Amino acid sequence: MNIATIGIDLAKNVFQLHGVNGHGKVVLRRQIHRGQMRGLFINLPPCLIGMEACASAHYWARTLESYGHRVRLIAPHFVKPYVKTHKTDATDAEAICEALSRPNMRFVPIKSIEQQSALSLHRVRQGFVRARTAQASGGKPTLLGISKRGDRYLRTLLVHGARSVIVRARKRDDEKGSWLKKLLERRHVNIATVALAHKTVRTVWAMLAHDREYCANYQSPPVAA
Repeated sequence: MNIATIGIDLAKNVFQLHGVNGHGKVVLRRQIHRGQMRGLFINLPPCLIGMEACASAHYWARTLESYGHRVRLIAPHFVKPYVKTHKTDATDAEAICEALSRPNMRFVPIKSIEQQSALSLHRVRQGFVRARTAQASGGKPTLLGISKRGDRYLRTLLVHGARSVIVRARKRDDEKGSWLKKLLERRHVNIATVALAHKTVRTVWAMLAHDREYCANYQSPPVAA
């Protein structure tokens, strides 16, 4: 059985597989239990494997790559357009396999154990912050005017970081003439928080794009009239 590409629909105990050969012909449709995964793929010739990105997908991606396979993780909303009929485990696995073959498909980087552990810690902290905020605001969420594009969790960290900087800046008397202090004098703290988060993003982008080191006293060149 010459398998080139396999789409795997992950579940708690039973996984659905959909495999095609190099010509796109279906050569594998099968359900297997979790305990059968290693035995099947360790004996399978190296092939391209796709899964929807989720917590367990990163674990299986690392495991299957250790067996010599190439693994790609796809965000679920990129798989959805390729589901041809009613949503089932079999159609999901087929859709993953088809999405995997698209030349312009965007994939999710596979996380290491350390990265997943750090992310779990951040998620727990985020839950505590959300619960505390709900208690303080009477259950009314505070919406900030920040772009919805990009990584949602990264935006959350940037805003939390900006809030922390603002708390510290308000306690320091030697920063009365700073950009942030001046902004806080004329705008609401939420607006200043988002503005600082945006400034942080622009600073990081400039450092990465132009291979520069951070300079706290850097002044932007004047704009020509």
